[in-house]
Amino acid sequence: MALGEKYKVHRTTVARYVKQNFGLSRKKKRKVHLLNERQKVIRFQRSHRLYQFLKDNLDKIISTDEKVFHLSQANGETDFFFAKRGDRTRHFFSSRDKNFPKSVMVWGGISKSGKTKLRFIKPGVKVNAQYYIDEILKPFQKDDLKELYPNGDGILQQDSAPSHASKKTIDFLTKENIRFIPPAMWTPSSPDNAPLDYSIWHYMEVKLKKRKVRTLQGLKRTLTDIWNKMPQNIIDNVLNKWPSICLSIYKARGDNIEQNREKNRKSK
Repeated sequence: MALGEKYKVHRTTVARYVKQNFGLSRKKKRKVHLLNERQKVIRFQRSHRLYQFLKDNLDKIISTDEKVFHLSQANGETDFFFAKRGDRTRHFFSSRDKNFPKSVMVWGGISKSGKTKLRFIKPGVKVNAQYYIDEILKPFQKDDLKELYPNGDGILQQDSAPSHASKKTIDFLTKENIRFIPPAMWTPSSPDNAPLDYSIWHYMEVKLKKRKVRTLQGLKRTLTDIWNKMPQNIIDNVLNKWPSICLSIYKARGDNIEQNREKNRKSK
């Protein structure tokens, strides 16, 4: 429980008191992904081609991804900390249970024509190519793709996870005439270039934090409710930013664009 909630004091009041008396400012915990030089080069090489493809086909793309949600993310737990001005320490992290936390993995997709169903991965299952085909892609083909793009012109986007990029998966997509962005075009290690990663999952985390959830079944129901009620205009806004994000990665020569923005701020 947050300190302000415990003593019925608004969090802005707590932040003001801490700043005045301890010289600490309220800051948001940030996450960035690390990239090696090879990944940066590939991101740079592919990002401009992907940018052009998105500009021409954005209305047809169904962007998909998986995400693990933890029960501990509900019930108002905070993800802020206090630090002195100029403090660059990286010792402030969200705590994790030493034991495996109670969690669920979900798969979902968004497009300009709407959302797919939110699908839950079976607990303890290793998501290999066969599981991905049987439990995700086949239902996607049967239900989501036909509903969102009845003419069959929807284009699947998925990241470079082994189960997504495997020969078995690519052969299935090709055989079933499902249009998709090929692995050779996708930028690797790029959560900053995937709409669900850079925005939608965070939207759901924020909504989840405000809900009272005590069980995994309750977590599933809550996530489904948040997903189903997510307005289409939010999805459209997120997708509209996608081409410019690709272009930013290209201009950063494949570097992490969050890190690049930080460098630019420091140089000013």
